[in-house]
Formats: sequence, structure tokens, C-alpha cells
Amino acid sequence: MSSFSQQAVLGWYGLYDYLMGTDERPVTVSLIGDSGSAFSLMSLPGSFKEVRHLIPADMLLETMQRASRVPARIALKMPFLRPKRYYQHITIPTLVFVGTEDNVTLPVATVQNVIATPRLDMKAYECGHYGLLHGELFPAAMADCIDFLKRHLVPSSD
Repeated sequence: MSSFSQQAVLGWYGLYDYLMGTDERPVTVSLIGDSGSAFSLMSLPGSFKEVRHLIPADMLLETMQRASRVPARIALKMPFLRPKRYYQHITIPTLVFVGTEDNVTLPVATVQNVIATPRLDMKAYECGHYGLLHGELFPAAMADCIDFLKRHLVPSSD
């Protein structure tokens, strides 16, 4: 299914949820689905596969059926979200990881969005969107997190 067709389907579901759904009983769509799924907010190649690595096998089916469903009205707001305008106002030290093979949040877009952050510390890893949360890159990413926290939270002995 084309990107335009997928957005049109999600838009219709979003409108239906906005008009007919309630906060207690929304019309839902899947947050993550197989590539090209018209009923998923994130359905780029590899996104479903990457998320599966984060969920224990005995909980996978239940988690994907329940926890990954979101109100469809979110699809109506997504085209208007512009996170870039907020980064320049962040005043605290900020650590951003960029996956160079990310197909959910494209690396170039991530860098363009966060580059205006005043106290930015950016690290790039050769992985997808969730690649730092499991596997061989996890220890290195955690070491970067600990280093960042030590530099910004632990008082210097000077």
C-alpha cells in the first residue's frame, strides 16, 4: 500500500474516532504493524521486527494485541507535529542517540531537528530505531548514558 493510501486510511479512522469514539472507548489502530499495513501508525520495513526483540516471547502476542493499540485520532494530529521548534528552548543537557539505519525516525531528520539544542550531546550508532535497546550495542549505549550522567549530574571535584 502506498504511503498516501495508508495516510488516507488512517485519516478516515482518525476522523471516525474523533466523531464516534470516546475517551473511554476509542476507535483504535495499531501503533506498530507489518510493512505497508494501512492500520498501523508505524509500518515501515523492519519496525515490527525490531519491536519484537524488546518483548519477551511469552508476552509477545498479548502485548502486540493490547498495549500497541492507540486511539486513531492521533493520526489526525501527526501531520502537524513539529518537534524541531521546541529543541532550541531546551535548557538542560540533552543526550540524543541517532541510529544511522533508523527507518522509523530518519537519521537526517533527527539531526536536523535536534541540532539547535543548546546543550546537545549526540551519539550515532549503526543500528535501527530500537537497536540500542537490545543486543550487542546495548552495553556501549548504556556506557554513553552513564558517562553523560556523570558529566552533568555528579559535582566535579575541582
